[in-house]
Amino acid sequence: FPVTIQFRFRISKGILFVGGEIVLIRRDANTNLFPLMVDIPGGAKELDECAFDILKREVFEELGIIIEQEDIVYSRKYPSVIDPSKKHSFVFATKPLNIAKDQIILGDEGTEFIFMKPEAYVTLHDGIKGQQKRVADYLELVS
Repeated sequence: FPVTIQFRFRISKGILFVGGEIVLIRRDANTNLFPLMVDIPGGAKELDECAFDILKREVFEELGIIIEQEDIVYSRKYPSVIDPSKKHSFVFATKPLNIAKDQIILGDEGTEFIFMKPEAYVTLHDGIKGQQKRVADYLELVS
């Protein structure tokens, strides 16, 4: 897969594999966007970060996981879920990460982390539809 990680975007999200599952986060109740919905990890740019650096920082803040460029097996630019006419986001997928599930620590965002087969997330009733579509796109590509 081409890994175009130096482009600049507003949001970066990650499909993070731990074993045969992906790790997801249930969003906080007090957030303006998608409260209590299940999301893939990631977030917004700070300062002058490139797309990969956004994801690396957010994944560490949200889950205590350190990812490196070598972990990335997929990347794709998308229109923003929130404002597709003005902004873009970047979605990455990792190879299975060398981390045990019990080493993951929930940061100060979200109410819980969840492990799930990516195929199950795509149809999860409380998943974020735009992010589910991005996971489905990845699954279609690798099937």
